[in-house]
Amino acid sequence: MVLGDLPDNLSVFVCAHVFADLGTAVSLARDKDDGALAAGCGCDFSQARVIGFGHLVGRFPELADLPDLAPGTYLERDATGAGWIRGAD
Repeated sequence: MVLGDLPDNLSVFVCAHVFADLGTAVSLARDKDDGALAAGCGCDFSQARVIGFGHLVGRFPELADLPDLAPGTYLERDATGAGWIRGAD
């Protein structure tokens, strides 16, 4: 399964910069406890917003082809166009 198989209406917590299209998503994580997804640009999530996964993929289409994330795992990259590195909590 790839991330693009996830439902478009799946909730994703995003930092305020990604929400406002001012930042590049450099991390995508799946919570180990509840499986929630979070995407950020490296800032804090003190003003996080919720968007549908389809909106996130619309802005960052490369996410659709990446392998799905198991709970407690994440993807990180240095910048747009850089390769994603997989890790675990």
